[in-house]
Amino acid sequence: MARQPESILKEKVLADLRQLPNSYATKIQQVAIRGTPDILACIVGRFIALELKRDDKQKAEPLQLHELNKVEGAGGIALVVTPLNWQSIYDTLAKMAYLAIAVPKRKKRKKKSPQLAKKAQKKVPPKGDF
Repeated sequence: MARQPESILKEKVLADLRQLPNSYATKIQQVAIRGTPDILACIVGRFIALELKRDDKQKAEPLQLHELNKVEGAGGIALVVTPLNWQSIYDTLAKMAYLAIAVPKRKKRKKKSPQLAKKAQKKVPPKGDF
């Protein structure tokens, strides 16, 4: 039995993503939960959801687009992948992994004032029995 074009694409995408440093990728087979993206990944701390389509003519369903929009709304990266656009998407993700541009540098925290530090050190007696 011949493999489906989307299955071939899924294997290619997973193999490519798993070669990247600072990354994790897994396929999702949630038949019971419609709209779940096909691949979930994390590259240098950025959450990535990929919906795979066998060709450019096949469009994502409204529920799939809704889920991808939720990922983007939460600060993640959500993309619809086809065999034709995969190389350019991979190139961008690879730059993130190799150059570590995905995670902005943390801002240094301000030091607490001496008064706040003393309050934090004070022990508060427990109220009531536990």
